[in-house]
Amino acid sequence: MAEGREIIRRYNTLRSAAAAHFSRCEQMAPFIAPSRAGITAPRAPGADQMQDVYDSTAMFAADLLAKYIAGEVINPAQRWHRWKLRKPKHAPERSEADEWIEECTDRALKERSNSNFYAEAPEMLVDYGGFGTGCLMGDERKRYRDDGKGEGRGFRGLRFQASKTGRFVINEDEEGVVDGVWREYTVSVQAAADRWGRERLPDNMRQILLAERPDYDRQFTIVHCVYPRPHSARGYGAKGFPFASCWVEKESEEIISESGYKRFPFMVPRWEKTPGEVFGRGPGDRAFPDTRTLNKAKQMGLEDWALKIRPPIIVAHDSVIGNIRIRPAAPTTLRSSGRAVSDLMQPFETGSHPEISQIKEEELRKSIRQLFFVDQILQMLQVEKAEMTAYEFAKKMELLFKILGPIYGRMQSEFLIPETELTFGLMYDAGAFSPPPPELAGDGTTIEVEFTSPLALAQRAGDIDAIRMTFGDIGTIALGDPQRAEAMLENYDVDAAARIIGEVRGIPARILRSEKERDQLRQARVQKMQQMEIMQGVLAASQAGKNVAPLLKNRGMEAGGR
Repeated sequence: MAEGREIIRRYNTLRSAAAAHFSRCEQMAPFIAPSRAGITAPRAPGADQMQDVYDSTAMFAADLLAKYIAGEVINPAQRWHRWKLRKPKHAPERSEADEWIEECTDRALKERSNSNFYAEAPEMLVDYGGFGTGCLMGDERKRYRDDGKGEGRGFRGLRFQASKTGRFVINEDEEGVVDGVWREYTVSVQAAADRWGRERLPDNMRQILLAERPDYDRQFTIVHCVYPRPHSARGYGAKGFPFASCWVEKESEEIISESGYKRFPFMVPRWEKTPGEVFGRGPGDRAFPDTRTLNKAKQMGLEDWALKIRPPIIVAHDSVIGNIRIRPAAPTTLRSSGRAVSDLMQPFETGSHPEISQIKEEELRKSIRQLFFVDQILQMLQVEKAEMTAYEFAKKMELLFKILGPIYGRMQSEFLIPETELTFGLMYDAGAFSPPPPELAGDGTTIEVEFTSPLALAQRAGDIDAIRMTFGDIGTIALGDPQRAEAMLENYDVDAAARIIGEVRGIPARILRSEKERDQLRQARVQKMQQMEIMQGVLAASQAGKNVAPLLKNRGMEAGGR
């Protein structure tokens, strides 16, 4: 059984180890994602999040990168993944099990659309690209009551929650895989009572509710942790699951609730890792020197701008009677003593050169945009057909996707694969899928995921290019000689090439015929052609007979007449 004091101690230890990371993120937050500010020094609700921020280039770049990745990797309008079966060699190529796994894919995509996945995942991607580490939790929706007769049955839908940078800490196993997450959040005592019940709250929270005038909105800090549960600490029911899940009130260090998960419910993608560090680093880290310099330059430029709009007034000593009035048409009385007004009062010229500052600022903005891939993304989004052909546009898209390819590999292993496995497990356990076909039981077939988003397919576009160029070269070599081209094509399996192209393009499996069905269709076509040839021969013979009969008749009549 877990102990609240030990959980809080470990949480504080992990936060201390991540102090340098949080300090760096605190400095970057106002320029990248102001809502993440207050990591090391919590701010009051409604406090200014953008104090001393004069430029929003990095903020725009981080937001655009997150939205672009979301649109290309987990677009709700696209079928961005599918499950398929890896079968043993003796298994049939197409069976009822393939239809079942296709149905599972469709249901999972629909459930994500009905959940908040497409709202929370982009929020997580802001932290992923800006600060280098994102955190997204997935689970089944909270149980509901139906007519007071007990808990509702069946699958309740999916629920996701993104944790912002600085509000969570993580732990790795010996292979560098994140297997533990501790996150902190505040909750009112009334909300805690509604969720867990008054009888399960610590004494300090119950006393608030039992007071003569309860302060229902009093806020308490809750630490929720999920970590591998040792075999020796496993109990019964949810407390026997491989991953422990505990909610602890931080002040009293008492456990409010202890449960468990069959699968690790968190997805923690990291942009890239520095050896020896647990948290990742993203484009925001590399762009921060330029971001900070640009912000300072913009601040100095605004100060110079103000001096030029309302320059300081230089006046001769004891020449002004009263106060200087710089409002329009306001009089200022001078003691000239025969001297010119320009000798007594004139604006101060700073002698600055703002055009030089503007050039440097634009260089810094360009550098920030390049580090966040903004220029390449905007080029893709703003392209016009008059400027670029569809083929050129596709090749530029593939180039951008290949640049992001190494980043996509880590993202796939730490976000996309865990999310699809978690979604499948939650829905399968809750009976959200139809019963699997009996043929799947014990035949060695396994389920694997294949991603079909544009970014995933672009990584495999080289196969299509190789096929297209090879067949194009064959046509060039055998130009005007169909028989020679046909002979050269015999070196290649054209059917396999067609299947590879369809697979890379993400064609739905349900419209792809199996090799057996294809061969049967071809055999039927050959038989039909043979039958047509026979019929044509019969018709030709019949027509020939009709043409010969009159001739023979005439010849017979001629012979009889003789």
